[in-house]
Amino acid sequence: MEDEMLTNDEINNLLGISENYKAPNRVRDIIKDKEAREQVFKAFLANGAELDRDEFLVYVQEQADRNKKKQVLTPYSIGRLIAKLLDKQDSIADIASGTGSLLISQWATNRNAFVYAEEVSDQLFPFLLFNATMRNMTGIIAHMDSLTREVKEVYRLNKTEHFSNIAQISGLPERSFSSVIENPPYSLSYTSMKMPDGLKEYPLPPKSKADLGFVLQGLSKLSDKSTLVSILPDGVLFRGSREQTIRKNLIKHNLLDAVIQLPDKMFIGTDIPTVLFILKTNRTNKDILFLDVSKSCNRENKRNILTEANIYKIVKTYQSRKEIDRFCHIASIEQIEENGYNLNMPRYVDTFEAEPEVDLDAVLSDLIKDDEEIKETSLSLANLFDELTSKNRSGAKQAQDTAEWLRRSVGNL
Repeated sequence: MEDEMLTNDEINNLLGISENYKAPNRVRDIIKDKEAREQVFKAFLANGAELDRDEFLVYVQEQADRNKKKQVLTPYSIGRLIAKLLDKQDSIADIASGTGSLLISQWATNRNAFVYAEEVSDQLFPFLLFNATMRNMTGIIAHMDSLTREVKEVYRLNKTEHFSNIAQISGLPERSFSSVIENPPYSLSYTSMKMPDGLKEYPLPPKSKADLGFVLQGLSKLSDKSTLVSILPDGVLFRGSREQTIRKNLIKHNLLDAVIQLPDKMFIGTDIPTVLFILKTNRTNKDILFLDVSKSCNRENKRNILTEANIYKIVKTYQSRKEIDRFCHIASIEQIEENGYNLNMPRYVDTFEAEPEVDLDAVLSDLIKDDEEIKETSLSLANLFDELTSKNRSGAKQAQDTAEWLRRSVGNL
């Protein structure tokens, strides 16, 4: 899918710039001018841009700051999986939205859904606003810090015949959503966080790892009978201290619905193992699904992707909630408690495959055969040295010594 996207050069030409680093400021300027943005939107679509995928995914990821800001954009196939897990939704909130790649995948299932997105990065926010406006979305796009809740600017988008009308507004409207999606910066260090109302019993996550802090922010935006899907590093499943307490509280309130282990090497910016952490409000079942799809993938351009067949199997398994050996397990709350609220996948799904038994008789036969071949080769070499001795008198003594050594070696085999 990434191979079909617009190339960096094509995007630069459409934006009217010569270098990628100029893109954020250029995109911001385009967005401010209605005539200019509609002209650029039409040019993007005329040149093959697809509305159900983020054309900026690879373009921006190559410039993203993985080391400091932990910026990793969501691959298309993971977005497709989450969209299928959630199905059609009337309202969508995307926390730490980046350029909106995950939001686009979910919006594609219902283009009339109300969308809400937050992004703190000055570099990424213009692309997020561009993507939402070009797709004629209706909703709120906020330039803000999802942890501290500090707001820089907010835009309201309204659907028209072709592209969204866009207007800057003051203040951030408060509402809940039928689905919340997240791919927050992995293990981001933070200095402060505003705990959402109603979640005061949860401790703040450790200052060196904000992962579960984003989960709590997302949780606060769920309405009744709604779902949160967060893409997280798998360390959130087993790290102790305050993260263990947060997991315990989520489980105590029967919010954790499923944990899905994703394949490695799916992201452009990192090889960190990741999981889908799925929360649901008003759950009736009292168990947790553990699903290991780490081997349910295909290789493409040195990265792993989920094919439509992979996605279909995962979604059907999630929906049926039936045990499948070496693939998924339904864990009781008692089992979780016995494991000290450690949710590490190998504790629940054993994917170990024993190596086939070695045929010792065949190995011994091969060794004997190899020894015979070595003997034959050594004797042949000894005879060649004998011939050299008779033809070349100057090297006779050395050739005789070598031939004798070879015959002794054969005798010791």
